[in-house]
Amino acid sequence: MAKKVFVFDIDETLLSSRPNIDKILNKVSKTPSSYDPYGGYFGTCYSINKQKMKSIMESIIAEGHAIAFVTAGNIEKYEIRSFVEKEYGIDLGDSFLYFNDQLDKTPALKEIQRHYKCKPQDLIFTDNAEYHLHPARKEGFTTIYADNNFFDKTDGANYTKELESQLRSSLDISLVESEYEVIDKDEWVDLGDSKSSFIFFEKSKERQKESPLDSEWALV
Repeated sequence: MAKKVFVFDIDETLLSSRPNIDKILNKVSKTPSSYDPYGGYFGTCYSINKQKMKSIMESIIAEGHAIAFVTAGNIEKYEIRSFVEKEYGIDLGDSFLYFNDQLDKTPALKEIQRHYKCKPQDLIFTDNAEYHLHPARKEGFTTIYADNNFFDKTDGANYTKELESQLRSSLDISLVESEYEVIDKDEWVDLGDSKSSFIFFEKSKERQKESPLDSEWALV
């Protein structure tokens, strides 16, 4: 069973085919996409925050979470699957949940929650429209605002950080506590490079495990 479910809006969150894109979105990274779910009907399709989202999607899958999509647009399921495969190099298969034409997205979020039997707070919904996020929050879902809109001064920096934070917080702390004993803060070791490190000692004391801050064991 998935530990968390990451649900994504599509248009102006993952991609945009708007002909006046520079008036719709801010200076968030926009990369011409190698696959256009709209078939070129609106002009060039851009992948938004491509490298960041590729890394985030890879981490979601690697850590055993689930990915789903809820969009007000009419992109079909096979089209978003092709987009994710072409842009991020990830084959989602056919089992992921997908809802399009959802002017009210909350019922679809509830259906996804029922399917995965997760707690409301473990469903993380990312969208660039507050009018979709507000009712989701009222239902107890975790929401992340994609700050890609032209009036957002942060240029898409915040939502990727929040997604990364959600992934870090999902690490199984109980596993660390059962397998390792962490030395006191006063005994932290500086290994002399730009990334300070912890030393984790096995309870058996037979060997040590060194772990940099960006590894799965550095829970700070």
